[in-house]
Amino acid sequence: MALESSGTLSIGGTTSNRSINLELGRSATAASNLGEDDLRTLADVSSGAISMDDFYGASDVYTVPYSLELADASNQWLYRASPTAGNRQKHTFSFWIQRTEVGLVNASGNAFVIGQGQYGRMFFGGDYFQYQFDNGHVVRYLGEQYQSTSAWNHFVVAIDTTQGTAANRVKQYVNGVQKTTFDFDGGGYPDQNDSASGWFTSNYQTIGTAPFGGSFNVGDGDYDMTGRLAEFCGCEGNQYAPTVFGESSGGSWIPKDVSGVDFGSKGFYLKFSNSSNLGEDFSGNDNDFTSNNLSSSNRSTTTPTS
Repeated sequence: MALESSGTLSIGGTTSNRSINLELGRSATAASNLGEDDLRTLADVSSGAISMDDFYGASDVYTVPYSLELADASNQWLYRASPTAGNRQKHTFSFWIQRTEVGLVNASGNAFVIGQGQYGRMFFGGDYFQYQFDNGHVVRYLGEQYQSTSAWNHFVVAIDTTQGTAANRVKQYVNGVQKTTFDFDGGGYPDQNDSASGWFTSNYQTIGTAPFGGSFNVGDGDYDMTGRLAEFCGCEGNQYAPTVFGESSGGSWIPKDVSGVDFGSKGFYLKFSNSSNLGEDFSGNDNDFTSNNLSSSNRSTTTPTS
């Protein structure tokens, strides 16, 4: 929430949009001064003279400028044909999604967000969010169907099969809240130290449709999603909490800047900001995705922060 662009601002105080401390997430009475680094960063004044006027309109909230808009009727998706395999025991996926079509969205009724090979799947089926870890473990959260065509939701699926407690091996969060009521199809949580995950393999990987493998046929339209995706992260080697990717502010769950996150050498971070290369990886790994039937018009300015 940005500071006001006119009127009186103060370092302390309890008035939202007028207190620099509150904008920085500090207490109203915190001892802060204009010359310290956090305040200079907020005011965008790296050195030299600084005054209260420099804080007009300043915001400490991360802004997401772009999303990727997909339409199942147009066979639009991203893919990697031959990714390099990575850590199959520890990984985290994080993405923001706005579903603009719900219900029976295609012939299968399943709208894929991301998939890899035959056994790595995250999709909406019957408007429930479901994911598959490997050949024997499919998980569906029973508490909520995601049927809004305007809301943005943040999903995090975090895997660490080395955990001794079974429930800690696969964690799901929606808008920062952990979900624990599941329907298991195929044996519950994975075994400890299971390294047979369908994720971070060398198999074909897709975003917005089902991958090759099993009963799925990429490109037939039966599993494509319609909606928008933003801030899509695939992190290899770590099981992250949702607070790595988002935070609570004013009663809402909002995105955080993830540019400093360790994505692992096989991970990726898609910002969808490059209109000529919508699958560009910003993790520093150059693990780009290739576009299928996408153009600059698929880059949308409708985002979780717009």
